[in-house]
Amino acid sequence: MTALVYRATRPSDFAPTVTIEDFTLIYHRPSGNTHLLAEPAPEILAALGEGPATPADILLRLERNYGVDRGDGAEMVIAARMAELSGLGLIQAA
Repeated sequence: MTALVYRATRPSDFAPTVTIEDFTLIYHRPSGNTHLLAEPAPEILAALGEGPATPADILLRLERNYGVDRGDGAEMVIAARMAELSGLGLIQAA
């Protein structure tokens, strides 16, 4: 099975984000919705800023940038979060 490649939506789609304790608030201009995200969602969005990527690519970027552990099931967790972000319209399949 081939992994989906995702890309970030346009940076102009987002208002500046606000971080409150362990959560990040993101206002998505096209939908008019504000999203409350917990890690690793904001980190995934930041990693996608480097360019389109599969969940495996994102895991490598998170490991490099944040020291994320590549433990059992980590790629599946990243894939699930990316599918959720896609469902919210915050990222898109490339």
